[in-house]
Parts: sequence; structure tokens; C-alpha cells
Amino acid sequence: MAKIIHGDLSHEKPEGKFIDFIINTKIQFEEYEKEIDWCLQMKFFERTWWRKKLFHETKKTLKPSELEYIERFEEKIEKKKVDSEWGDEEVFVVLNLEPLQEPKKDSFQTNKCEVET
Repeated sequence: MAKIIHGDLSHEKPEGKFIDFIINTKIQFEEYEKEIDWCLQMKFFERTWWRKKLFHETKKTLKPSELEYIERFEEKIEKKKVDSEWGDEEVFVVLNLEPLQEPKKDSFQTNKCEVET
């Protein structure tokens, strides 16, 4: 099954109303999972000293053509949605990957082994 191997989050705070969040991902697919549509869900949370709060959610559609899929996503979010508490907060993102189509396994990719004697 497809696995998110790596994900990191960084941000830039340009002048204005928005914060630019950058998510770098590396996803490993099986051969039979290529060339189908996948949904990468990103949930952004703000963690304060006493709670975590979901403040933004987005979905991206992927269609990998290689076994290793590396992508950079950028998400602009209003500063007022992020900085809702006094002081500095930690922001993190939770990534979830789901197929939008059923992957088709070929017979050679199963655990079945046949031997002719």
C-alpha cells in the first residue's frame, strides 16, 4: 500500500494578511498503485500549551506515474485563522492519503507462488 515516507512543513510570513505554508512530501507507491487518482488530505492544526485546534483543511488530487512521488504544496492561509491565541503557537499538519479509484493488482504482484514439476 502507498506510504507517506516524508513530510515537512515550513512557512513564510510576507507582509499582508496571509501566511504561506509549504509542505514537502515524499510518497512511495506500489507498481499497481500508479496511474490512478489519489487524494492527499492536509489538516492544519494550531497547538497551544493547553489544546490543539484544527484551523484549515485542504485536499489535493495526485496521479503518480512513478513509484516515488515527490511534491511541494503551497497553501496560503489568513493570519487571523492561524494566530487566534496570545503568544506564539506551534502549527503542524496531518497528512492522509487515500485512493480515489480501486488499485488493480496484477497476478504477478500477489503472494501466490506457482511451481511446475
